[in-house]
Amino acid sequence: MTESKKRIAYKPIINYDDNAGANPILTAYIIMQEDGICPVFHGREDNIKELTEGFDEIGLLPFPTPSEACEVLDDFDPDNDNVIEDWALNMIFDEEGSEGTENRLDALVEAAVAAGFEIVERDFTKDAIERDERDAQARGAK
Repeated sequence: MTESKKRIAYKPIINYDDNAGANPILTAYIIMQEDGICPVFHGREDNIKELTEGFDEIGLLPFPTPSEACEVLDDFDPDNDNVIEDWALNMIFDEEGSEGTENRLDALVEAAVAAGFEIVERDFTKDAIERDERDAQARGAK
């Protein structure tokens, strides 16, 4: 009997108090891209199984949908603004607190588990800081 490969869904650890100068969700997205991890955005929970077919590692990203951003921010324009920008994420967080982000993350976790993924918490902000330090040391050694 062959053992099937474990499928992992990374749940970002979001530290709302210490975000190293960037929104922790945006930082997670950047690290996922660098590491070749398939990002799964909130709002796509219904078809997560199809979206992640062929991927053993996915990353859960609780970005608000444009319609959610419009509900929270009066001046958010879904035709010209992007929820993936730092300013929008920070303003949405300021308005709704951590509850909205945590609710979106919970929905993603539930969908990932239903699709057969094991949830692993990962501190992408810590990863980013460590990479920046390594890169700075490498540049200094040249």
